[in-house]
Amino acid sequence: MAASTPVFPDLPLTPQMRAVLGGMARAARPPMHTLAPEQARAAYEAGAGVLEIAPAPLARVEDLGIPARDGARLPARLYAQANPNALPVLLYLHGGGFTIGSIATHDVLCRELAHLSGAAVLSLGYRLAPEHRFPTASNDTWDALAWLAAHAGALGLDASRIAIGGDSAGGTLAAAGAVMARDAGLKLALQLLFYPGTTAHQDTPSHARFADGPILDKAAIDWFFGNYIDEAEREDWRFAPLLAPDVARVDRPRGARPAGRRRHRLGRPPAHGGRRGRPGNLPRRDARIHQDGPRAARGAPGAPRCRARPARRL
Repeated sequence: MAASTPVFPDLPLTPQMRAVLGGMARAARPPMHTLAPEQARAAYEAGAGVLEIAPAPLARVEDLGIPARDGARLPARLYAQANPNALPVLLYLHGGGFTIGSIATHDVLCRELAHLSGAAVLSLGYRLAPEHRFPTASNDTWDALAWLAAHAGALGLDASRIAIGGDSAGGTLAAAGAVMARDAGLKLALQLLFYPGTTAHQDTPSHARFADGPILDKAAIDWFFGNYIDEAEREDWRFAPLLAPDVARVDRPRGARPAGRRRHRLGRPPAHGGRRGRPGNLPRRDARIHQDGPRAARGAPGAPRCRARPARRL
């Protein structure tokens, strides 16, 4: 590709983002789906800091271990500013198609969320596919959320103000975790979801339009989901949260605000087995480049600015 050839010329991208896409095209790195999972993780780790800002200094950065139901110990990292009072806390699940990503790749993002909001952030290193297929990541999410609720006080955190959030696949895990919390009687303060996957199949017009990218394309999505889940299990609501039999009281938790200015009422699709639940009033924003949400929180050049308002609702 010539350096002057526009990348996706029909998309209304900022000059900064267009430059990023052009740089990626010129780098001509092998597509993620052509790599072994270990290679893909290493490549993602190596490139994770390219657009980062300087890490926010925090008084408390503490590595923890959280027990899973099968005896495994899950790594986690707690970020917090100095504060004599019990802090609200966000359990954060990183993105990466259930296959790549880690606490390290999202370290700057979680620092920035804690820095901008004043809340604590607990980043979870849930287990990845294909070594650990569905529903391991979902189970790890719930085990961590239940553990956090039980141990928040000992960590100097406020158990009455727990939130859950994540980006991409992490947003899927967070949305499903919110349903589990509702069913278990664990009241969450809010959900913070960056472009979560919430449906069972990638068959919408936007998936067709962006089948060749930018950044995330159909081949990569197929590879990620093939690593994680069998086709026959894809209508399980823990993978597709909108298929939960009931999404009432998890769609707009106390203090939640829509992710963009335009709000739409989305009817929930039929659940597995043909049952239809109540429609969910789910906020939606016009599509952006896949990494835009976390970049916004980091304050990366050309990204929309992240606001600290959600944490004030905790």
